[in-house]
Amino acid sequence: MFNMRDFVMDTILGMVGKEPEYKVRQYALAWMEKDVLTEDDLAALETHLTEIAARTVGTEED
Repeated sequence: MFNMRDFVMDTILGMVGKEPEYKVRQYALAWMEKDVLTEDDLAALETHLTEIAARTVGTEED
């Protein structure tokens, strides 16, 4: 069965690295305002973005 929340989260995670971080965050917040995403979803997204940023910083130093 189609799940809008899962679809939106997959879309947002697919945006990471292809769109600026601020756009990813704006998009996620817009879906939270529509009650599709929850604070837990935004926390998971924040964790994902932090991990990506940490890997990017580690790569740039090499």
